[in-house]
Amino acid sequence: MSDTLCNEKKKPYTFSEDGNSCIITETRTPRYWYNYLWNENHYCAQISQTGHGRSYYLSEKADMCMMNQDDARYIYLRDEKSKECWNIGEGPLNTEVENYQCVHSIGSSRIQSSYQNIASSWRLFVPEEGYQEVWTLKIKNTGERQRHLSIFSAVSFYLEGFSYPRYYEMYRCMETDYDEKLKGVYCRSAHPFAPHKRYNAFLAASELAYAYDGNLEAFCGTTSTITRLDASASALFQRPDIVVKGKDCTNSKAALFILGGVLQHKIVLQPGEEKELTAKYVITEDNILDGEIVNVASAKGQDPKGNDIEETGSSTITPEEINAHMIVNKKTVSNPKDGKSYKYGEEIKYEITVTNDGNVTLYNVNVSDKLTGDKWTIKELTPGETSKVFKTSYKVTEKDVLAGSVVNTATATSDDILDKITPEVVPGKQEENVEAAISSVLVEKKAKEGTYKVGNTVTYEIKVINNGNVTVSGIKVIDELTGDKWTIDNLKPGEEKIFTTKYVIKKADEDRGYVKNTVKVEGLGSNGKDVSVNGESTIKVEKTEVVTKPTTGDDTQLILWATLAITCGGIIIYLTSKIRRKEEK
Repeated sequence: MSDTLCNEKKKPYTFSEDGNSCIITETRTPRYWYNYLWNENHYCAQISQTGHGRSYYLSEKADMCMMNQDDARYIYLRDEKSKECWNIGEGPLNTEVENYQCVHSIGSSRIQSSYQNIASSWRLFVPEEGYQEVWTLKIKNTGERQRHLSIFSAVSFYLEGFSYPRYYEMYRCMETDYDEKLKGVYCRSAHPFAPHKRYNAFLAASELAYAYDGNLEAFCGTTSTITRLDASASALFQRPDIVVKGKDCTNSKAALFILGGVLQHKIVLQPGEEKELTAKYVITEDNILDGEIVNVASAKGQDPKGNDIEETGSSTITPEEINAHMIVNKKTVSNPKDGKSYKYGEEIKYEITVTNDGNVTLYNVNVSDKLTGDKWTIKELTPGETSKVFKTSYKVTEKDVLAGSVVNTATATSDDILDKITPEVVPGKQEENVEAAISSVLVEKKAKEGTYKVGNTVTYEIKVINNGNVTVSGIKVIDELTGDKWTIDNLKPGEEKIFTTKYVIKKADEDRGYVKNTVKVEGLGSNGKDVSVNGESTIKVEKTEVVTKPTTGDDTQLILWATLAITCGGIIIYLTSKIRRKEEK
């Protein structure tokens, strides 16, 4: 590997005559020199002079999806006879190559070099539209003997770039697999907090792979040796076991932790023959809606007579079918006051979310709670995304009491996909227990406090209260003392009616010493149960004292009164005289 550093005598770069390209001639520069390739769909590829760098997508809300970890993006070449291996841009194996050149241009980067009569070129670009980067690899045999080569295209799958609660790390929600139709390794993510839809990726090629690996530990091994501290790769990628030990990929898959995509292609090159391979693509739901992905590959070489030939072919990849589907999640977030069942009038609180578990974005998702009548709208819901939490509440009614439970269902609808596919929905349903139906009436009867005597009028107040949890109908109220009667058509739970009646105290009440008044109430509960209850009130009645005086026509009575008066007067005079004599002495 060249150790030439940037200095005043020799610059490791030049510019093209038109000024549109920077031509780098040394792999070891003072710093990594990147070319940033992006398009209007917010996809960006960062390409260094060795080929490594970040690939990411940035949504309109600035939510990022970082596709590869540790900037891992590499092409490894290996001679199957000698087992020698190298990289086109030297790193990360650091095998010294010849005729190295990196051309950073507007819209693309091309890295090329030669190693033991194998000339290779690696072109990377981001199309004007879409969410992908495309690699074009050209390998030419410049020697005089047939060559058998293995080409390893390798990336890591990271799919990070947003915050999420603890224990929801992205690697816990990812898995890799190989898809023959896709001709690549696919990484699927099902993270519940992903802020947008593009958190799935794959590495694919224009030709079927000889072998593949979705588990980087299987490809790289666990004891890779670091030959030089290099920020361009983790220890795993610097000397992967499969490459340096002359092995083939193991067709591994992975879930959790070390996920990646590695495609191994084996080619045979005759002297002077050149082959081209197209690889690397990031799928989005747009491909699912289009119904196909087209990969184009071409091959160049010479026929036995030395004439140049070129063939171009294409393959169509059919992605997974459209799956427009969502789930309404509904849960109860309150508890009954008694810890057992909800009572009439008690409030039940709910939380509702909607999850898009399909593979296409849903628009104008209308969420509705049939019981409460509440409605909400979600403008856009991407695959794997769960909406914000919607809150609602409901008070237990008589109907619920009679039914024995509260059943609440929330559902959702959205715009059709492609104007022909109606998204399916799984409604959210919750059922809560309610107390048993009770038909009951309470009667309160009272009179004004005070002293009552014969001839006084007593005013009674009669209050009829529904203290049950169902309506009582056809209520008859009868005051047995006064004979008054009333009728109540319907009395709902918690309602009350007040009546008044009057009664005049009689001599018989005085003789008895009290007045006892009973009111009788009868009705029928909406649960079919009869209601019958009495209310009583008792008041005391005082007796009247009568003093008899003499009349003028009774001579006997007059003589008696006169005798008493004279006698009492004589006694008083006698006592007074005796007291005076004592004082004189």
